[in-house]
Amino acid sequence: MSTLFVNNLNTASGTSIALASGKTLDASGGTLTPSAGQVVQQAEFYNNVSFTTQSSTYVESPCKVAITPKFANSKMNIYLCAGVYSTAPAEYRGGMRKNGVVMSPYASEDLCVYHHNANSNAELGGMIAQLFTDQNVGTTSSVTYAYYIKRQGSSGTMYLYRNYGIIVQEIKV
Repeated sequence: MSTLFVNNLNTASGTSIALASGKTLDASGGTLTPSAGQVVQQAEFYNNVSFTTQSSTYVESPCKVAITPKFANSKMNIYLCAGVYSTAPAEYRGGMRKNGVVMSPYASEDLCVYHHNANSNAELGGMIAQLFTDQNVGTTSSVTYAYYIKRQGSSGTMYLYRNYGIIVQEIKV
């Protein structure tokens, strides 16, 4: 096997450098830097066991994921989906936190999600599907994104029902 040492690859014509058919470029021994806007990596968590709380203060749900950014200036897109319901006419509030710190710039608490049971004789459920963006992750150390939830009414149990999950994608800036 031969080794070719170069400082720069360029095209004789056109704008693409192509590999021969059936060949693979293996960059596992070095660093392959993605272009801006590309997904660098993805971390995800799914659960099929219900989570409940009667807390009127925010508690961390199991809907969380840790990711170690490859680039400090990356942004993170965070996708959350969960089934929710309450056992009493109550609202719930929920929001994303980064390493336990509120991500919303609007108030001391996260931008809230509301869920209200208009029929006091029955439970009411629904789905939450949210997208959060951490515009500048600011580190190459591990970061944990977690969904926090609390009951807003005077009574009742709030459920993140089975089959909830979170996906975090690091995007190259």
